[in-house]
Amino acid sequence: MLTIPPKFSIRLDTIIQNHLHDENFSVEQLCKELTISYTHTYRKIREETGVSPSQYIRKKRLEKACEYLAETELNIGEIAYRVGFNTQAYFTKCFSETYSCTPRKYRKQL
Repeated sequence: MLTIPPKFSIRLDTIIQNHLHDENFSVEQLCKELTISYTHTYRKIREETGVSPSQYIRKKRLEKACEYLAETELNIGEIAYRVGFNTQAYFTKCFSETYSCTPRKYRKQL
C-alpha cells in the first residue's frame, strides 16, 4: 500500500481527482497546483510511493476505471475517456499491464 503523509496525500489525490477526465493533465500541471517544483514533487511522490508522479497519476486513473467497471454499465471506450486516456487501445494496454487482464475480463470476473 502506498503511504503518503495525510495532508499532502489528500491534496495530491484531490488535485488528481479534479483532473481525472483531462487527458492532457500532466505532472507539470500537478506541480503548479501543489505549488512546489517538479523536482520536489517527483522526489516526494517517489519517496513515499515508490513510483514516479506520472505512474501515480496513471494508477489513480486505473483505480477509478475499476470503480466504473464495477459500478456502471458504461462501455470500455467511455470509461477510458472518463479517466483521461485518449484512446481505448492505450487504456486497455495500461489496464492489462497493471491488472493482468483486459477491462472486459475484469468486468466479467466481477
